[in-house]
Amino acid sequence: MKITNKWNHSPRRSLGFTILEISIALGLMSVIMAGIVWYASDSRDNVVLRNDAQKFAVLIESAKQYIEANRESLVSAGARKLVPIDTLKTEGYLDGSFESKWGKSKDQEISLMIKITNSGGKQIPQGLLVSFNGKDYSDSELGRITAAAGAASGYVPRNKNYVQGANGSWTVNVADWQIQGLKPTSGHMAALVTSGLLTSGSQDVSGFLHRKIVSGKPELNKMETNLDMKNNDLINAKVIDSANIVSTSIAVSDTLSASKLIANQLVQAGSVRASHDIEAASVKTSQVYTNEVLPVSGVLKINASRLVLGAPSVPNAIEISNNGGVDIYAGEFFHLAVKDGNGQYYPLLQTSKRSGGVGVDLVLGTRDVAQDLRLRWGTGYAARWQSESDRRKKHDISPLHGSLDNIEKISGHRYKWNRDGSSDIGFIAQEVQKIYPELVKKGSDGFLSLNYSNFTAILWEAVKELHVIVRRLEGEMSSLHQSQLEQKTKIEKLELQIHQQKIDFIKLKQQLQQPLSEFEQHLLQTTQTE
Repeated sequence: MKITNKWNHSPRRSLGFTILEISIALGLMSVIMAGIVWYASDSRDNVVLRNDAQKFAVLIESAKQYIEANRESLVSAGARKLVPIDTLKTEGYLDGSFESKWGKSKDQEISLMIKITNSGGKQIPQGLLVSFNGKDYSDSELGRITAAAGAASGYVPRNKNYVQGANGSWTVNVADWQIQGLKPTSGHMAALVTSGLLTSGSQDVSGFLHRKIVSGKPELNKMETNLDMKNNDLINAKVIDSANIVSTSIAVSDTLSASKLIANQLVQAGSVRASHDIEAASVKTSQVYTNEVLPVSGVLKINASRLVLGAPSVPNAIEISNNGGVDIYAGEFFHLAVKDGNGQYYPLLQTSKRSGGVGVDLVLGTRDVAQDLRLRWGTGYAARWQSESDRRKKHDISPLHGSLDNIEKISGHRYKWNRDGSSDIGFIAQEVQKIYPELVKKGSDGFLSLNYSNFTAILWEAVKELHVIVRRLEGEMSSLHQSQLEQKTKIEKLELQIHQQKIDFIKLKQQLQQPLSEFEQHLLQTTQTE
């Protein structure tokens, strides 16, 4: 039988979309908009609940601090107590700007319920932080808040007579927590807060030393008797402040300060400061600050105006005489010189006061003739090497170009020194000399040396050149990424159009009462389900 498709000849079809198609499109848009509205509302609720959980966690911590600091008075009173949140703020356990009311409509109030429980002869101050009044939370909302606020938090499930902790971690009966007409109720938060230290009913808890600072109670962090370490170490102490220190051996990595210091054996510190005596068999330190140091044997006297070693012949000086001499003058400046057999002095080191009178400058050689400081072999150490770089002392200043290309022409090497066979890493002076002759110097012995520190300027400019290349590549990558995103969007639209065309074709076959294949039936059923 031949079937004629009358729709292909319908003048109404040629005018555009049919009413049925418009209705379907409007229906789909309604479903999509409803989903968007639901998702936005759910996300907003999650943010609100997460903020409530963070605030409740702060409240729990402040309640713990309150019970810990007032444990003695709570145990002594023995009675149940209701502590409003404003009390925690007034006594400094909670920031004064913390909101006193909270909840979905900011109309729930919060109080700390406290009672004393007895467990095995031990009295425990126990608290239950509860919210009350105001608009209720749902159990689902309370579950999300407790999961984020921590194990101590909980709530009363609907139609239950107990308070349940986060994920069921603890439970307490509502009947056990009724103080001054207040009790835990459903739709509100709760948190179980227990003192961290158990005390017996007859024990005076004031004798305990707290590890943390307790606001308003400095006496809880002070010792009232000797501290006996039983031959154990006292470690990680930043500052030890004492009138007297008596020990067999004292070792400090930085500064040791005391009015009087007595050690039977060794005193070892980076710096020792004492306003009175230092008595020790051995003192090892980089600096000693005291009025006077007297060794057991020999002659060594140090005071503010005179330093003497041996029999001095020059006032305010150190002199070593053995067919030569080393002089250090302690006036406005001092110098270190070598004297030859003819009595001629050759200055090696000199000092002069810095501008402002703070510190001194150490000068190598004379002020007019530059000299090199050279170690024939070995390693030099210093906390910091400072190089002169004032523009006023330079001329013919020009920028560095091609640093990145020049670096590629210089290779780093592993090698061993001929003198002792020790391994090292560095450059070969002859290779560097071809590219940067300014960094290479020839010594009086004919050997070349290399100024490694000035490589910093070359590397600096090379990094800047690399930065330009990286920024250009980043721009190209960003353009490629944007192009890929646009292509992906177009493909997704085309796939959606093709899918819709398949659905329209299947529906057309249904209208023409033509049989559908299994694939077409499955595709139509899947689309209707979605």
